[in-house]
Amino acid sequence: MEDIKDAMIKSRVPKIFTGAVNIRNPGEGSNFYNLREYLPGDPIRKVNWKATARQDGKMMVNEFERDAVSDVIILVDSRAVSETGPVSRNSLVYSTRAAASLTQHFLSRRDSVGLVVYGDEIVSVDRDTGKKQLYVILTKLAGAMAKGNTPLKIVTTRIMPHIHRGSPIIILSPLEDDPTIVDAVRDLRARNFEVTVLSPSSLEFEFDARRIDRTGYEVLKTERDILMTELRGLGAYVMDWEPDMLLFTALAGARGF
Repeated sequence: MEDIKDAMIKSRVPKIFTGAVNIRNPGEGSNFYNLREYLPGDPIRKVNWKATARQDGKMMVNEFERDAVSDVIILVDSRAVSETGPVSRNSLVYSTRAAASLTQHFLSRRDSVGLVVYGDEIVSVDRDTGKKQLYVILTKLAGAMAKGNTPLKIVTTRIMPHIHRGSPIIILSPLEDDPTIVDAVRDLRARNFEVTVLSPSSLEFEFDARRIDRTGYEVLKTERDILMTELRGLGAYVMDWEPDMLLFTALAGARGF
């Protein structure tokens, strides 16, 4: 697993979780955030009487930082096409390694991580936190096999009702032989999910192995670039992940850093 210092991915609507990392937004928590005027419905215990006295009787209340974590969902494409390329250098190998690294990173910062591996079937790991969750996800990733051709839209349609809106969704896929990709990402974005697509290109693996010539590579690369541009137009963060690129570099590139 690659050590990731910052994945630059956070939920827009974190959930309440005692003891987690503060997100610098007001809400129920333990660390002081700021003062504001009293509003009808505010509990009396939140009134700051010293500040109220300084404001000539205008009631002031304390606000606190909200203690929160994110729900992060990682989708790994294990369809038959993900095995294109040499045995040790193909999309599935890179995707599972990336998923393992991302899971370790998010769990270490006390996020809740869920996993979906889709190929001939859809295998999922419910969201959870802690070291046990890391071992469960690593086991599922180790058993991933490239077969089948389940479309992404079937996967996203199945999981969307069960995850919080605004949750980050990371898709690891070669983005090939699936006509539903654009519709799937469009549906996720319409429901306010933050979508990051890291795509280890099967074209690169095939070209490196000299299984396709330069002309064929250029034609297919143009088609791939058009697809990625369309996904970016929907508001997704997308990176054409080249084989020798570090995961952190790919994440930064997807976000334009």
